[in-house]
Amino acid sequence: MTPEQHAEVEAAMRSFWEVRSKARDAQTSRGVAEPGERAGVTAGGHLDHVAHMLANACIAAGAAPTNVYYKAPKEVTDSSVVAPGSISPGFTLPGFYRPTKMWDVVVRANKRPIVAIELKSQLGPSFGNNANNRAEEAIGTATDLAKAVKNGLLPEMPWIGYVYVIEDDPASNEKSSGKRDRILHPKDEIFNKTSYQDRVRILCRRLKEERVYDNTWAIATKRPYCPNEHATKSVKESTPCSYFTKKFKDRNHVHEFGFKELDQELIGYSGFIDSLTAVVRHHCSLDRKENHFRENWDPRAPTLYDQTE
Repeated sequence: MTPEQHAEVEAAMRSFWEVRSKARDAQTSRGVAEPGERAGVTAGGHLDHVAHMLANACIAAGAAPTNVYYKAPKEVTDSSVVAPGSISPGFTLPGFYRPTKMWDVVVRANKRPIVAIELKSQLGPSFGNNANNRAEEAIGTATDLAKAVKNGLLPEMPWIGYVYVIEDDPASNEKSSGKRDRILHPKDEIFNKTSYQDRVRILCRRLKEERVYDNTWAIATKRPYCPNEHATKSVKESTPCSYFTKKFKDRNHVHEFGFKELDQELIGYSGFIDSLTAVVRHHCSLDRKENHFRENWDPRAPTLYDQTE
């Protein structure tokens, strides 16, 4: 990751937490109480800055801003992007097992999609409830799109990418072999003594290696604030911080922002961007050539057939 890329990712990860914190505070001020971190999830927008960062990379690679579709963060006022909370047909693609799917970032060239990116996040303290769901969603989304292309619902298969953001905390780092008494057949040994972060790493590596997605990026980020830092004393006593669960009660109560890539070499940001922008440059170059030919075509100009005897 270059210093410039590091700064971009840091800004996006900080915004990820800021949006969630503001959403939770807004609901609290309105008297809306949702369990755990659900308020930050239901309000949405926490991955908009990640989408914005990836969209900017595509534009820098040559994509026309009006052909890059994503949900813009609230502070972005460029009229060429989709406003916060709005739904655009630009990033909605047809499915086969379902009618449509709204992707998080879609790039188009010559009136067809050339890039589609799916963004997912997972926060603690209860990672087990969503870990398998994330894998099923990732596989199903890619399979659905491929089947739609095969059945002529899209002219060709776009480059597809998958991004996974997971909270870096004691629960996601805890190694476990799972409950062996729940299965009749041995599972893949790669999952023995793994943490939830390890499972994300394995998922994203295999999605790429098996060509389910063209490229993937997995990143873990630390929460910069205590979930209960603005709560009253009575709330703090009745709803302790997730770091003070029974399993981790002896861990230090420290919240400090940070992030790390789960496999910088194979599923890192730099490789993801290189692969993404190479596709954009290729298609946008062809698109410009086709537009130039259409705009400058002279029907009176002699053709190869006119010059033959």
